[in-house]
Amino acid sequence: MNPQFSSYHSPCFPLYLLRKRPSKPIHQKNTSKEETGNPEKKMYRCRACSNAIAHVGDEITVGDIPVESMHINPNGYIHEIFTVRSAFQVIITGQPVPADSWFPGYKWRFCLCAQCGHHLGWSYQPYQEETIVFFGLRRGSVKED
Repeated sequence: MNPQFSSYHSPCFPLYLLRKRPSKPIHQKNTSKEETGNPEKKMYRCRACSNAIAHVGDEITVGDIPVESMHINPNGYIHEIFTVRSAFQVIITGQPVPADSWFPGYKWRFCLCAQCGHHLGWSYQPYQEETIVFFGLRRGSVKED
């Protein structure tokens, strides 16, 4: 195998193809607007400060990529992420970056906890738009109620 070929492609290789099943159950429930206002609804929280950042049940699939997946960034770090349709009490920082996106056709930006600044994951938006359409949250950066 050509080492240049593997060095070029390994940062973009979706590791979810190697996993037989996710480490945690995946919820794919559709949440209505009435349910999102329910104070007893389970939440995803920042692991560092417990700030509420997303509703459990707001997970979505993006294209052929499952809700929960693992990816390698260009620096060789492995990230286990899951995708949600919305997040709150977060700060989106940096310019949208089309390079090295794990979701073809989408640019990414860093997503930080608004309370403590902990790196939670990334926001994603289509190349031709400025509207964020989903978030990829790092499994190790969030906890579930």
